[in-house]
Amino acid sequence: MSKGFIAGVATALVVVAVGGAGAYAVVQHQSQQKALQTEQAKTRSMSAKLASAQVKQSSAKTQTSQTVASSASVASSASSSSRQSPNDIFDNLPQKTQLALIITAAWNDGNPYMNTHYGVYMGTANKIVIYDYGEGAGGWADHVARFVDNHDGSFTVAWPHTTTDNASANSDNTTWQDHSTITKADMLARFYATDAEKATVTAVEEELDLSTINKAFDLLPA
Repeated sequence: MSKGFIAGVATALVVVAVGGAGAYAVVQHQSQQKALQTEQAKTRSMSAKLASAQVKQSSAKTQTSQTVASSASVASSASSSSRQSPNDIFDNLPQKTQLALIITAAWNDGNPYMNTHYGVYMGTANKIVIYDYGEGAGGWADHVARFVDNHDGSFTVAWPHTTTDNASANSDNTTWQDHSTITKADMLARFYATDAEKATVTAVEEELDLSTINKAFDLLPA
């Protein structure tokens, strides 16, 4: 075998060896690149999950804070309402409701007449005259009452007292005579505590005639 042939074979083996090493290096590099990409993908996935968890946690905290704030507001409102006195509650009612409660308390033992008209006169300071002019027989003195606001949560109720028969009553022979006292607290407790009682008061409101509310009752000055 010639030296030239041996040298050629040796050279070929070196080339093959070198080529094989290069291919191995390429494969190894590609494998490392894939591993790195996989690791980066895992890192991105973990970061996304962590961010999502933080958003959910923040949202939950916000919702909890809103719920607590809402509950506190409701509790505060309820507490404020519970602290109101009967006088405050009565005074915060609409004027027609207040008048209807007064009528309900004063007329016919809490059973006010319906299908009538209650004329309201408030032209005299601190005094309310209510004239039931739509029902019943007899003169005006049978159907009118005066309420004096005592400014302490109570009203003094007065009825006309005449020295003659009611049909002939006038301001010369008739005076106001105190009859009883009603309080705002009592009216609310006795005539405005249930739905049925509130319905009665609402019905009385419909019977009110407020066309004379700024006038004084001229048949018998208050």
